[in-house]
Amino acid sequence: MWNSRIFVKRNLSGDVYGMRETYYDDEGKIILWDQEFNPVFGETVEELIERLRLQLRDAERFSDEVLDVDELSASIQNVSDSPRTEC
Repeated sequence: MWNSRIFVKRNLSGDVYGMRETYYDDEGKIILWDQEFNPVFGETVEELIERLRLQLRDAERFSDEVLDVDELSASIQNVSDSPRTEC
């Protein structure tokens, strides 16, 4: 299963937020996520608008659960013998 989630990228000049595709195992735990923020595009205007709607729906659904890549990477590596990384 996958969806789009809000991620924060922290750096010296401030925080930057963006959407990344996020993948889950059968138990609903995050196992992979896109390395970069998602660019949004489509082969038609209608497809672009639909993709934006899907990302907005996911952003609103998970707006209270912003993911930090560094924290997520550390937590996944701490619970697994075989570390999982960004895709």
